Amino acid sequence: MIQSVINEGWRFVVFFYKFVISLALFIVLMKIPMWIRGFRLGQRKGKFQCLMCGNCCRLRIIELDEEDVEKLKKQGRQGFTDSNRFILRDRGRCVFLKNDKCTVHECRPRVCREFPFQKIFGLWFLPKITFCPGVDRLLEDGFDSKTR
Repeated sequence: MIQSVINEGWRFVVFFYKFVISLALFIVLMKIPMWIRGFRLGQRKGKFQCLMCGNCCRLRIIELDEEDVEKLKKQGRQGFTDSNRFILRDRGRCVFLKNDKCTVHECRPRVCREFPFQKIFGLWFLPKITFCPGVDRLLEDGFDSKTR
């Protein structure tokens, strides 16, 4: 009796394990086309034009590295980070955003210069971003119709 209960328990564990592995594999396989598209769009980084709408300054949290902090301090900027090197926000916006324009555009942090692209394994990648009209314009240039 006890042996049959133990066997049933192990069968459930094996079934559950196989289910979780299958689900994870399914999720990964579903995302492969999105990853391929993101890396292919990353190759078009040189064609991206920022339209200076300020959406990225309102909707993203920016972490600075030491080089960014030093560059901004050389420009005379003070008190712009918290203790974890995140840019402070004023009413949900980056503190450098004034009248919907970046006041430190010429020395903006690396993540701002690279936005909306990210570097992954040494390759540029464009994740799916819905709030950037510059990305919309890049997509309108016929990329999607060529990749289908």
